[in-house]
Amino acid sequence: MKKTLIILFTIALTCYGSVNQGHFLASIYIENDNQCVISGTTVYAEKYNKTFIAKLDKILNLNETTELSQKKDKEGAGLIKDANNNSIILSMADNDSNKSNIRLIKLDVNNTIIWDNTYDNDNNLTLEYSFRTPIIQTTNGSFLIMSQHQTHSCKSNVLLYKIDKNGNKLWEKSFGTEKKDKPLFLLVSNDDTYTLFCLVEVKRNNLSAYALYIVKMDNNGNKIWSKTLYKRGSKEKDYQNLVLTSAVNTPSWDYILSGSIIHTGKTIPEDTASKYILKMDSKGNTIWGKSVKGEDNFSKLAYLFKVNSDYVSFAITLNSNDEPYVNAIKFDINGSVNKVMDYKEPKMLLMRTIALKDNGFMVIGGRSNEKKETKIIAFKVDKNLNVLWEKQLCTWHNVYGLPIIKERPDGKVIIGYTYKKNEKSSFQIQLKLLDQNGTILKASTI
Repeated sequence: MKKTLIILFTIALTCYGSVNQGHFLASIYIENDNQCVISGTTVYAEKYNKTFIAKLDKILNLNETTELSQKKDKEGAGLIKDANNNSIILSMADNDSNKSNIRLIKLDVNNTIIWDNTYDNDNNLTLEYSFRTPIIQTTNGSFLIMSQHQTHSCKSNVLLYKIDKNGNKLWEKSFGTEKKDKPLFLLVSNDDTYTLFCLVEVKRNNLSAYALYIVKMDNNGNKIWSKTLYKRGSKEKDYQNLVLTSAVNTPSWDYILSGSIIHTGKTIPEDTASKYILKMDSKGNTIWGKSVKGEDNFSKLAYLFKVNSDYVSFAITLNSNDEPYVNAIKFDINGSVNKVMDYKEPKMLLMRTIALKDNGFMVIGGRSNEKKETKIIAFKVDKNLNVLWEKQLCTWHNVYGLPIIKERPDGKVIIGYTYKKNEKSSFQIQLKLLDQNGTILKASTI
């Protein structure tokens, strides 16, 4: 894909030094009373980081911050709540062999630790959470954690953990294709079975191609079925890369996926692509797959939502000048496209999109200017994909990681991100509270 899509927002938690210190945001959780809880990493120069949890009131005043006991922490990665309002924080920590492993901490409503476990593994693990949380809670209160590890053959596989509500590891399972596997998302069905979707790099006729690898498993992690899906092009030496980075379950527990189909080969132009939507049944059989034609290329990053009886997908698109913009498509369960929208302005890289209670959507992205500053921009569209407002939220020297958007029960939205004022300043977290019209009501810095 085009170079502008590779890296705009970076994470540098493990780079210690005089200016590499401060706070990194990992997660935001909204309480029913419109207060919020955040978690992340306190970065220290010349020593290990610490995981923290903080509570803020409904106007974003900081009530309290708790740093958790140190276990060679590297970075925070997720925060969820259980049925009793206990907090479960996911982070990464090094073991005695300096290999990264998973740390899971459960705290009560007063942030007193109930249990704190690190799950040692001989593999050096990483968590893929650039735009999705790697931790999911199942119907019985246990937790599923997606991680990635490198095999002895220098390939990457997906390692899935299941942890019960008391912090005991029930099982860990490695899933892969002996290729480079990147976990994308995990769906939990109503019968407590799980479906893992991965992006796999494969070789076809000495050409690199991407396929979708899908594993269906029972609640004990036993494989029920698996499939590797890619499409052959019209010519023998051409391949169509399925880069489907978002999925939802249908009411009948089939799957709807969205992303792109990227064409590669010796007889076609490099990096030609189109939007692609796909429906699969619960056994992995394709019911339909459709390209949605557009004037410009489609990228790897997409968000998909079910709204009433329709599905809406947002993603980055690049024009002929290599400038990014946001595209949206709305379609029904049969793949009939109802609407396609190209938001040519603002020219920004899509970072997050959420569906709102009023059936509209909030989109946040950013772009860099000639001074290497990053502008954070948000806009809202209604259920018919019409733009209601657009706001430039801030401009900072660097923004790290992807901003996080959460809607409160009262309809207001909290946007949080990590930034630096300049190269020599410390990392800071900023939270902004927006009303339904995009007016910034409050900004709070940690």
